[in-house]
This record gives sequence, C-alpha cells and structure tokens, in this order.
Amino acid sequence: MAPDGRAFYSGPDQTMRSLNTDGSGAWQSFGQRDAINRSYGSHALYDVGKILVAGGAGSSSDARVIDINGATPQVAATAPMATGRRQHNLTVLADGSVLANGGNSSGASLVDLNNGVYAAERWNPATGAWTTLAPEAVTRQYHSTSLLLPDGRVVSSGGGICGTCDAVGYLAKNAQVFTPPYLFKRDGSGELAPRPMIADAPAITTYSAPFQIATSQAALISKVGLIRFGAVTHSVNMEQRYVPLSFTASADSLTATAPASANVVPPGVYMLFVVDAEGVPSVARMVTLTGNSAPSVNITAPASGASFTAPATIGIVASAFDPDGTVAKVEFFSGLTLLGGDTTAPFSYDWTGVAAGTYSLARATDDLGTQTTSAATAVTVSRANAPPTAAISAPAEGATFAWHSAVNIAATATDSDGTIVRVEFFRGDGATKLGEDTTAPYSYRWKNAPSGSHVLRVKAHDNGGAVTTSGPRSITVRPK
Repeated sequence: MAPDGRAFYSGPDQTMRSLNTDGSGAWQSFGQRDAINRSYGSHALYDVGKILVAGGAGSSSDARVIDINGATPQVAATAPMATGRRQHNLTVLADGSVLANGGNSSGASLVDLNNGVYAAERWNPATGAWTTLAPEAVTRQYHSTSLLLPDGRVVSSGGGICGTCDAVGYLAKNAQVFTPPYLFKRDGSGELAPRPMIADAPAITTYSAPFQIATSQAALISKVGLIRFGAVTHSVNMEQRYVPLSFTASADSLTATAPASANVVPPGVYMLFVVDAEGVPSVARMVTLTGNSAPSVNITAPASGASFTAPATIGIVASAFDPDGTVAKVEFFSGLTLLGGDTTAPFSYDWTGVAAGTYSLARATDDLGTQTTSAATAVTVSRANAPPTAAISAPAEGATFAWHSAVNIAATATDSDGTIVRVEFFRGDGATKLGEDTTAPYSYRWKNAPSGSHVLRVKAHDNGGAVTTSGPRSITVRPK
C-alpha cells in the first residue's frame, strides 16, 4: 500500500507498477527498478513509502531503495550485502533497521545445502551500510520464515516442502531466535543493556489521534514507531512495515500522534516500540489502529418547539449509538456552553434556571474519542408574568355630574415585573370602551356623558400580555 492509496508493485520483475483500485481499477507502469529480475529476492517497507529490495535472481548482493511517496517512484542504489542471497528474508527491526538472514549464495532455484548463507546482516537506513552479524546454526532457504517478536528479537524458522527439498533431505522443523546487537551493551561485555519500558499505552487508537505512552524513561526516548505484524511467504513479508511517529515528552510520558491515513497504516494490530538514546528498544505494546465510525446522537426530549415558563427546569434526554464500539458519554450544551453530561444510557440531564430564547444541543463521544453533535432542539421559554394592578383614582365613588358635562376619569396602574403598555377606560360591564391612554398619569375625558347611573372600569395591560380589570366605580349624571 502506497501513501497515495494505490497498490505498488515492486517485483520480482524489473518494471514497477501501481494499481489504482477506484472504479474498475487501472494499472500504471513506471520505469525499471534495476536490471535484475529479483526472483526470490526480498522486500521490506522500512519507512513511510520507502522500500528496501535486496538479493534474489542468481543470488545477487545488490540492494536498492524505492521511494514511492511521490507520483513517480524514485530508485536509488544502496550498499550491497556482504553476501549474495536468494531465498532469504528481510525483517524490519524494532528501530527501523532491516535484518537479512538465510538464503543460498549459488543462485540455486530452491535450495542448495552446500551454499547456504548462515551469517545475518543488518542494514542501517541512516547510512545505507550493511553490518555482518552472528550466523545461524542451520540453513534457511525455500519456505523459511523470519518474524520480529514483540521483545525486539527475531525468530527464524522452517524451510523445505518442495520436490528438490525432499530429494536433498531439507525439511527444517526447527527455529532459532536471534538477538540483535541493539539489545546488548555497547561496551562489548556481551551483557544485555537496560531497556526502556512502556508502562501503559492505549489498546486502540484512531488516525491522527494523539495518544499517551507512559514511561519513566520519557526524557531518554529518541524514537517511537509502529511495526505491523508479519506474514511471510516465498522470501517476502507482505505485511511488515515500520512507521515512525512524531512525539513530545513530559516527565513520565510521551504524547505520540497516530498516522493520519489508512494508506500509511492500514487498519490492524501493530507493535508499538520506543527506542532510547542508546538505540535500545522497549518490549512492544500491542496497539490497534482503526478508522472508527462516528457515533450517532439525537435529543428525544423535549420535543422541538416545546414551551416552558421561566425559571424553567428542562429534562433533556438523548439517545446515542456507536456502530463499532461503545458510547463513553453524552454531553449536553446550550449553544457552546457545556451544561453537563451523562455516561450511562438512557442519557439525560436536568437543565435548571432556563431563561427565555435558549436552545439545547447534545454531543456523543465514543470509546475512541470520536464525537458527534446532534441537531439543535429549539425550546421556547417564557418568563412567569405577574399581572399588573389597576384602579380608578377619580372620580370618587358616588360622584354626581351635571347633564352632558365632561367626566374626567383618572387611573393608576403598576407592573411589578415589567411595564404598563396601556390603560383602557370602559363603561358598564366592560363591553363599551370609552378610550385609552399609554402614558402615565393615565386619564380619559368622557365628554357629554348621558344622564343616568354609570359604572366605570379600567383595564391595565403589561408588556408580558397580562391584563387586570379594576373594580367598579359608580357615578351619576343628573337629567337635564
């Protein structure tokens, strides 16, 4: 898998190709990697978009580096192996270097017991140089396997199962474990070096997510990397890849950032290693990289458009679901203000003291930290409105007026939690409106009042829509 999402083909034949899997798929051919058909050579993805290819064909010692980070692969020669090999394995080590072991040096197609290559070699990507290391006790050729172990060592095992293998008696039902030089002290004593330790790390993380690595040696760590578990057949490990991670250090932990794309780190289980300044790796922790589907969340109560009276207590209830994990919590918001949260379904929160014109939101967070915010649920909150007071202050009860004289009516009105918007003046049972006044002192001049007995009332209206009718005030207008 190349960083651009295409499948990259690096051999064994010389022409490099890529496969775009969109739609019905499309192949693209590039130039030649080199002049060698690397039958039973080996390949190792030792960094993001960088492949080491070594050996194969007639037991070549030639090695190349292919950089597939751009639109066109770039090939550069690196130092050759000390010994030509075919049917060998390349294994990415815990520090990103590469181990070559096994194979034959004669170019034999499957197995040559007289020309097995026993000494291992380690390739340093920083210098391009190979270093010859300790030899194996037995030959490893056709169908052999080498895999990096979580403790930084390499298990080399098996070999055989072919007609030629049977004819020469090659069936390796055994294994050896190789301890790379980085696990020993540099003083040549042969003693194992002290190792950095990962005290804790997350079992699962997602792309681009920061995650914590607890280690008491945080200040000494020089590298953090992920290595995918291997799957070897016919000299090629199709799965292994080393992915360095950026990180920052604090007193007792590291904060590393997971790769941004599944093209760089396909979903699956990886070994997480930290390496100290002496080049010594930790024992790995297993970390699963996943794309992590986002959870869903919806407010189930109150209904959108519900009305409340202030100061209101609104019981907010939400449902949440995570298709590939669990919902860790649901948080409740008013706009951008966090109100509270709940970690157990059914998810709910009692929102108290709610004022007018507010709304609520819910946000779900799953067990990997992915968040989803629900649609807003609008609610209408009206304040509790105390009614106004209303009273007639003039004329006095039982007052008498001459025929067709003007009766000056005065009223008082107050509102304890708002303002008076108008006072209306009525005669009789309130059905006959005489007039109104919107400004205190409230008054109305009733001209040409007819003779007879009259009952007067006023109605006060406040800005919250409440209305109060005063008590009656009786007057008499004498006949002509």
